[in-house]
Amino acid sequence: MKLENGLLSCNCPKKKCVRHGRCAECIEHHKSSRRPPYCKKEKSGRSSKMRMKKGRTSGPADL
Repeated sequence: MKLENGLLSCNCPKKKCVRHGRCAECIEHHKSSRRPPYCKKEKSGRSSKMRMKKGRTSGPADL
């Protein structure tokens, strides 16, 4: 049976959580939280965004 994350197992890194692998309980818990469940978080390319903020480019334009 597939979970809410579309996988066969919970991909949350918090293995000791009492809601680990119990999608319905986890989603219900996070409704009152300011953070979404791990499996519902948007994947971001934080490292590339940080480079852009620091003014770095991805190419050898400084040569």
